[in-house]
Amino acid sequence: MIAAKGLDTKDRYLRKAITYKLIQIMRAWHKVRKIERLGKVGTALVWRLVSLASTLK
Repeated sequence: MIAAKGLDTKDRYLRKAITYKLIQIMRAWHKVRKIERLGKVGTALVWRLVSLASTLK
C-alpha cells in the first residue's frame, strides 16, 4: 500500500503509523459487523469480510 502510493517504503515510522491506522479501521468495521475476526495465526490477526462469510456458510 505504501509503495503503491509512491511513499518511502524504508520509513519505519510511516509504516508503523499506517499499520496502526489500518488496525483501528478494521476494529471499527468489526464493531459494525462489516468484517469478522477469525483469530490469530502467530502474531498476525486474520479477518474476513462478512458478506463473503455469509455466502460461504
